[in-house]
Amino acid sequence: MSLEVYWDEHRPVVELGGVLDRESVPGIRKVLLRLVKAKGIKDLRIDLAEVDRMDTSGVAMLVEVLRVLSARKGKVHLTNPSEAATRMIRLARLNGVFEQGASGAWAASGAGQAVRDSRG
Repeated sequence: MSLEVYWDEHRPVVELGGVLDRESVPGIRKVLLRLVKAKGIKDLRIDLAEVDRMDTSGVAMLVEVLRVLSARKGKVHLTNPSEAATRMIRLARLNGVFEQGASGAWAASGAGQAVRDSRG
């Protein structure tokens, strides 16, 4: 499992890769919740392009992050979902719940300054 966090226009961008399952999710969940609970964070972009496999614990983690941000009138933008991620989100009937991608320069820009290294 890999996790990288970048900042783009003062907004966090999280890139996830590998397997999102009951073994990897607790550590990722901890990082994501710490990030979204930071002062002023309302919108989070999560890039799922490199997710090879995701189970229900991965979906539950995304929902939990969404609930925290929704309480602040924020949003979770899921971008570039892999086939595996798309399949699980659809099976959970959540494809209409999350923002699909993001608009403007924020979505177009994958650049940013890394603040956390990949985990493997």
